[in-house]
Amino acid sequence: MAGIQRKKLRPTTLDTYQRLINNHIIPHIGMIRMDKLHETNIEDLYDYLREEKELAESTIVKIHADILKPVFKTCCQVSYSPPQPADIEDPPKHGKPQINVWNQEEMNAFLDAAKGDWMYPVFHLSLNTGMRIGEVLGLQWKHVDFDKKLIYVRQSLTAKTRELTSPKTESSIRDVPFDDITSKILKNQKSAINEKKLRAGSSYNDQDFVFVSGEGAPLLQSNVRRKFNSLIKKAGVPKIRIHDMRHTWATLQLMTGTDIKTVSSILGHSSVWFTYDTYAHVLPEMQKLAVENQLQIIQRKT
Repeated sequence: MAGIQRKKLRPTTLDTYQRLINNHIIPHIGMIRMDKLHETNIEDLYDYLREEKELAESTIVKIHADILKPVFKTCCQVSYSPPQPADIEDPPKHGKPQINVWNQEEMNAFLDAAKGDWMYPVFHLSLNTGMRIGEVLGLQWKHVDFDKKLIYVRQSLTAKTRELTSPKTESSIRDVPFDDITSKILKNQKSAINEKKLRAGSSYNDQDFVFVSGEGAPLLQSNVRRKFNSLIKKAGVPKIRIHDMRHTWATLQLMTGTDIKTVSSILGHSSVWFTYDTYAHVLPEMQKLAVENQLQIIQRKT
């Protein structure tokens, strides 16, 4: 809480700030030294809070203006070597973050380029279930039901500290269906991990994660992001953020006729209205599709 003047704050406000720091700031950038912190780390934090935590924009502005900004200024005063974020005066922009998605052809081109890479199953699952990247990386085998073809989303892996956290809302606790192709990919992944366990022997630290690096440790989101960006270049498709894989899935589902209530439920949104607001750019295509479907019904009847 350095840099935040405790004496001028009400106890309830102080508690709110402490909760924001412990729940949202420390898990994402708490392990980065101040002299190693860059503006991109702050931008990544805000993207994470919007996409993974689905925080209100007003809360993100509060984190920026009331917590981070005073801390950075204090670092300047005590002769630390603060990075550029110390000088940022403007709060994060209000409004919805821009969503960039792939069409079906671009998604297929990316997955084709990723085939053969050991991280391919991560990207396949993200693009074919709409799960958040933290939920994908935090997935454990005990939450994969091959018989029912369901993934039980019960936790998420923090980006920096690789700690498992509970979902933010009740709606985030959900059962996500997967298809036969995904089932085969997950079974192959399980076989690959079993082989890795045999080779490593007692040195393998089995934490039951579906996606691991080294000898059982869960993947770092930063490493997954680097691989994701390199595969985008290889595929020659438009650059999107790693979180936009989730938006790509939702957009393609809506454009091919899946009803928005089902999409909202699978995404784990708190309400259908939030889904409507997030994917307003798809509404014209949905309306066009509805008209075309209605015309087909009329033609069959006549």
